[in-house]
Amino acid sequence: MEGRSVIQWSKEDIEALGFFKIDILSLGMLSAIRKCFDYIEYYYGKCLSLGSIPEDDQATYAMIQKADTVGVFQIESRAQMSMLPRLKPACFYDLVIEVAIIRPGPIQGNVIHPYLARRNGLEPVTYPDERLRPILQRTLGIAIFQEQAMRIAIAVGNFTPGEANELRKKIGSWGIKDFNRDLNPLLVKLEQGMRDNQVKPEFAQQILGQMKGFAEYGFPESHAVSFSLIAYASCYLKCHFPAAFYISVLNSQPMGFYSPHALLQSAQREGIRLLPISLYHSQWDHQLEKTAPQQPYAIRLGFRLVNGLAESTAATIVQQRNASQALKSFEDFVRDCDLARDQVTALAAANLFFDTGDSRSQALWKSEAVPCLPMLDDVDANIDWKPETKLESVQKDFKAFKTSLKEHPAVIIKKEQWPYRVAVEKFTVASRLIELAADKDVFAFGLVLVKQSPGSAKGMVFVTLEDETGFFNLAFTPQVYARFYRLVDQRPFLCVVGRLQRINESHSILVKRVFDLDSGANLLPLHRDDHATKHEMIMQPNMALQSS
Repeated sequence: MEGRSVIQWSKEDIEALGFFKIDILSLGMLSAIRKCFDYIEYYYGKCLSLGSIPEDDQATYAMIQKADTVGVFQIESRAQMSMLPRLKPACFYDLVIEVAIIRPGPIQGNVIHPYLARRNGLEPVTYPDERLRPILQRTLGIAIFQEQAMRIAIAVGNFTPGEANELRKKIGSWGIKDFNRDLNPLLVKLEQGMRDNQVKPEFAQQILGQMKGFAEYGFPESHAVSFSLIAYASCYLKCHFPAAFYISVLNSQPMGFYSPHALLQSAQREGIRLLPISLYHSQWDHQLEKTAPQQPYAIRLGFRLVNGLAESTAATIVQQRNASQALKSFEDFVRDCDLARDQVTALAAANLFFDTGDSRSQALWKSEAVPCLPMLDDVDANIDWKPETKLESVQKDFKAFKTSLKEHPAVIIKKEQWPYRVAVEKFTVASRLIELAADKDVFAFGLVLVKQSPGSAKGMVFVTLEDETGFFNLAFTPQVYARFYRLVDQRPFLCVVGRLQRINESHSILVKRVFDLDSGANLLPLHRDDHATKHEMIMQPNMALQSS
């Protein structure tokens, strides 16, 4: 850009030299939202932008309050989804609070439950000092944002504006190398200032706890407002154009909290039909497609899901099938598309030659002869391949393209291959948890999606399981995790019993026991992506329920 230069200097050096410094975040959701606007215009004939999305859309907020937020921005994690039915955002500033409150700063300051109690009318809104009313009024007398901490330091901590700005720099550094040297002197000064100003001791300790939490991760209000705008936009699109929203997120991977498998399962549970990857119909990206004029759009999966398949290969396939109508057999495909063996093998492993009448095993066998197949005089065409079992078929799908459109593996295991001594009749599905009484033992079984142990959780470990109906949120105390960590860390499926915890519509299971496979039983692993071991530096939903 004219008049602008890009330099690779340290941000601290930039500030020391007196240059204006601003952080620019590269957010995958911005790409997804832009793509979604394009899809909505192309498929639905409606033109939308960030500036034209209707404000305060009640259907959108109703969806948010139910925590139906898989795939959206910022409020899609298990911790946020646990908080949404409790905080019940009903306007934009509620979203600002929601985005900011599930962070180590507010958590370590122990402000979440007091804020919820005040918001729900269970306790009055009070202020520890009248001088703090203008600072805390919008947040019901509770300090949540970094700016509030700075203003409190000036108002009742005897800080000058320059000292408060220095405090801001320290608590905004995200992981101070030397806490005692860099931040502790400022906290000692702040504590003494609040004592001199006769601030209530319990409030002073809460503020000091928040400062320490902010040193790990906390939000300025301006940051939370910006993020909330993107969060609201993504929720509006998911609410009103769900099929377009899902393909926009899927076509922007890798990004977000959920794997493509979890996103597709969520779309399916919301009534969106999924169409398989097809040699004859798929593009590189996922597309919307109508199977009949009066039917809603379905999602046609794209070649991008296939492990090991290059985008250039997908372009060759699309170009060749548009130019020729003769790709009716495996041999036609290999002859006309002229692909490398590994690319044909990737397509065969994903069972895409089902379109040409070849089983997965047959296509993989033929692909071994590429590129020599046209020169072979005698091709084994009638091998009696052993049929894949349902679970084997799903497992091979996961290995080839990270998901499966067949029956959910949890269903198959419960119906046909139950490998645990505890009776399968004891188990509930995720969608039924809302019907069960809290504080009762429940049995759960599902596919492991995410395992987390955030630094703010005091040794707690959190696991998200998925069955055919939804998610189980599991919480492990350090003691229980130490007992069963081998199973938790290594098994693709978990079979557990624990105490059901629920507040409003959010629920979790405090695990008591993890069941191992019966002797001699075996469940082949599903190949999953990095989401299965993601670590998130925020409080998880189970921790929120535990501390309540």
